[in-house]
Amino acid sequence: MKEEIPLYEKKISRSQFGAFAYVLSTATSLIYVPTVTFKIARQDGWISLIFSYMAGIFGILMIHTLIRHYPGKTLVQYTPIALGRIIGKIIGGLYIWFYFHVAVIILREITDFTGTYVLDKTPVVVIVSLLVIVCAYAAYGGVECLGRLMIIIAFLSIIANISLLIFVIEKLDFDKLLPIFDRKLALPIIKGSIIPSAWLGEIVLMATYLPMLQEEKKGKNTLLIILTFSVMLLMITDIFAIAVYGLLTASFEYSVFNLARIINIADFFERVDPAYLAVWVAAIFGKVSLFYLAIVKEIAHWLKLTDYRITIIPVGILLVISSVTLFSNTSEMIQFLSYTFPSYAFIFEYVIPSLVLIVTGIKQRLTQSK
Repeated sequence: MKEEIPLYEKKISRSQFGAFAYVLSTATSLIYVPTVTFKIARQDGWISLIFSYMAGIFGILMIHTLIRHYPGKTLVQYTPIALGRIIGKIIGGLYIWFYFHVAVIILREITDFTGTYVLDKTPVVVIVSLLVIVCAYAAYGGVECLGRLMIIIAFLSIIANISLLIFVIEKLDFDKLLPIFDRKLALPIIKGSIIPSAWLGEIVLMATYLPMLQEEKKGKNTLLIILTFSVMLLMITDIFAIAVYGLLTASFEYSVFNLARIINIADFFERVDPAYLAVWVAAIFGKVSLFYLAIVKEIAHWLKLTDYRITIIPVGILLVISSVTLFSNTSEMIQFLSYTFPSYAFIFEYVIPSLVLIVTGIKQRLTQSK
């Protein structure tokens, strides 16, 4: 009988952990958020992110509280303890599926994104295969390797995103944001927060990486700081996109990329969108790698394997096949992300962790009463 994998050794610093959270929160949402929120809440779409921020805080507090009850264990490891072996194993397996499914969606997002602008004649399977090979290599290197890489990616991403905002300042027309907080849009503002809340709820993945943090007690504050910074960046980006494009914001699939395309400083500094594209692709690669490593690590725990690396190739093959076959076209993917994904994701991001926390609290009180 194989030995159970030991509890995670603490291998990543607070800065690396923060880089994980930043890439997880912004890599894909930054590209889509202005269009998604504007379609529902119009010019008040940026206000929707305030409600999404509150949902993100709730998610962070839950996973931090759970790790305090089950120190050194990941979500897949402590669900059998909290819910019983059979139910816990089923829930753990469902989380592995959820992480896998999200990774597949992200892969399809990046292939459609790059296929639209730079690799329109390259087959999807080729783009996905190359990306998965690189992500597999990163996952094989382990969490320490990924931590060093995420620091670089997060730094470049922050520089790129802030510089983009600076370069388009001269094109802003804040009159396009008026009227602000129209009472008739109160319900749409709340509805506009649902999809971004699902994106920010992906922070539940950090339940896999919290046990690896050297200073586990500082995990909550790190996540809250990064979430606050990420949401502020998303809000400002949302405001700038609307202030530039107005009603046209809804017509762009990738409105932020279109901002990069209009940068023109003194007729000298222009056509820099390929540089921004490269940084955004690198950030999405980082996000896929985070999910990839979490998937293979949690599979190893779930099956009680002694080495997670033996699952890297099989998982990679499944990622390629699934990302190519999951959606027939971009419109079908956007339809899924807009109407099905939020309710589906909320179950794993907010509902199940809440139930695990409630059951844990009840069991703890019963134990104390005895």
